[in-house]
Amino acid sequence: ILILSLGDGSSVGYDAIPRTVILSPMTALELFVINHSFLSYVAIFIGLFIESDITFLLASVFAAQGQLAWGTLIIVAFVGALAGDMAFFALGKYTKGTAFGRWIERRFSWYHQWLDQNFMVRYRQIAFFSKYISYVNRLTPFLAGWHGMDIKTFLRIHLFADVVWLGIITLVGQSVGLAISIIGPKKVLRRVELAFIAIAIAVLFGQKFIKRLFTRKLAANKTTYNSRE
Repeated sequence: ILILSLGDGSSVGYDAIPRTVILSPMTALELFVINHSFLSYVAIFIGLFIESDITFLLASVFAAQGQLAWGTLIIVAFVGALAGDMAFFALGKYTKGTAFGRWIERRFSWYHQWLDQNFMVRYRQIAFFSKYISYVNRLTPFLAGWHGMDIKTFLRIHLFADVVWLGIITLVGQSVGLAISIIGPKKVLRRVELAFIAIAIAVLFGQKFIKRLFTRKLAANKTTYNSRE
């Protein structure tokens, strides 16, 4: 039985909702989380493979309301982040030598030597900062697998990077929860779409700033390398 929370604190069963009522996407998502907690954690786990920051912060909104458990959410986030890293590492490792891998080698042949002498040497730092840049956080473990990094070394680096990422993102998520408790859950729920958009904008601008610093550093390293050549 689905239970719909109303703005005045009361609730009604699904059967009592008129069939003509059209629920907003976020209201439907809230209903799903309330009535299917296990599937919600599965969806969060899958979402971490696509966009980890926004997925976790959106889940934090529901955790702040008590609809998801913080402890379970943190465990799912850590396992999902590490599983994503390992999946893309394996993809890079086993793609090399295939038809697609040979196409990549031809397409980016001028980068191979530079990557070997710069990317792998600085992999620990790159893996740490790339956690906060969309899609680069997936390209990084892919390249590690492609270049044959030892799996034990890879796991040590990414276990540390994922723990730090999880600590930072949990603090941000807890701050979101505190803001919700101050503003009031009812007001937030009435404007939850705007809250989600605000979170997405904040994450994307933060990622853009980090990406700019990241790419400048790589460009400087490449220029230094080319000058030596």
